[in-house]
Amino acid sequence: GLYDSFYTGKNAKNQEVSLTYENGQPRLYANPAYPTRGYEVPAEQQKNTFDPMSTIIALTAAVRADAKNPCGITLPVFDGRRRYNIEMAKEKETDIKMDNGIFKGHVHVCSIKYNQISGFSPGVLKAKQSFPPIHAWMATYTAADGRTFTVPLRVWADTEYGTIAAVVNKLVIDGTPQKAG
Repeated sequence: GLYDSFYTGKNAKNQEVSLTYENGQPRLYANPAYPTRGYEVPAEQQKNTFDPMSTIIALTAAVRADAKNPCGITLPVFDGRRRYNIEMAKEKETDIKMDNGIFKGHVHVCSIKYNQISGFSPGVLKAKQSFPPIHAWMATYTAADGRTFTVPLRVWADTEYGTIAAVVNKLVIDGTPQKAG
């Protein structure tokens, strides 16, 4: 329902951006206002989108994942200046054993990509650079009652500064801590 972003930049250039959603349609507030002329995102493309923080939550919670194809997720995002999709696709399947003891078994290895639809281009794309490839290990758990849960166990990107990774270090499903079998 509400997304707030507060940016503090160099030379005291601060920016506040808020998106509120009503009936699937975002309303934008920016202070100071920023130009969108020449970078307009059509109203139809803004409907039924995720804000950036909800996208992260939906992706890490695998909200739209299917146990048979946990990598087949596309999340439509609007951040106030641009409309893009975060797209997850299957790379391969493999068996893993996590060092922290959370999981041992079969996972889907997924790639995660940024696909701009319209609006303002991020600085990295203006400079003809690209985002580093992002990958995820997706595991499917089955609860005692038969429900399935798809969980991203590790998400990582190899960057020019080294590997950046987020790793699950505790997992509880229906009140039961998960451990490698």
